[in-house]
Amino acid sequence: MPVSPPTSSTPEAVLISSKLTRFYKHIVPKLWLCLAAMFAINSVMDAVAGNLPAGAVAVAVLIIFGIAALSCFVLRLLNARVADEVWDCGHDLLIRIGATEETIPVRAIDDVKFQRFISPHRATLILSEESVFGTEIVFLPATGGIPYRTPPAIKELQSHVRRARQRRDRER
Repeated sequence: MPVSPPTSSTPEAVLISSKLTRFYKHIVPKLWLCLAAMFAINSVMDAVAGNLPAGAVAVAVLIIFGIAALSCFVLRLLNARVADEVWDCGHDLLIRIGATEETIPVRAIDDVKFQRFISPHRATLILSEESVFGTEIVFLPATGGIPYRTPPAIKELQSHVRRARQRRDRER
């Protein structure tokens, strides 16, 4: 599915989530299973060639697929609520997860956290109000290409959120 701006009425919209989100959410788990299948097939071929005892191959195949299944389960849990797209539309963020989308005003965001020491990097929006997606929205930010450094789009969003929060607090 191609990435396109939310609407023609918001030409200043900037995609701040990674274009690789779909790859990490859907392709990586399948590649992991393919890799496990390759190891299992290799073990079975060794057993057929007589290089390994059949019992050892059965145990190896069970262990390989057990680890692969557990890893895929963990990957699905980690990526289940990761936003597919996050667009910065100026005073609002447009969040898309699957077919559901919601516009969140920047003033409704309490904090933006960036997790740089996990791969892929993640950003978390902490909301002051409940949204369709809950009070925390996680997305994979577009990185600036330098590992372990906060991407410019996240720094800009953090400062924008800080200014909006200060305005909101002064109005109270």
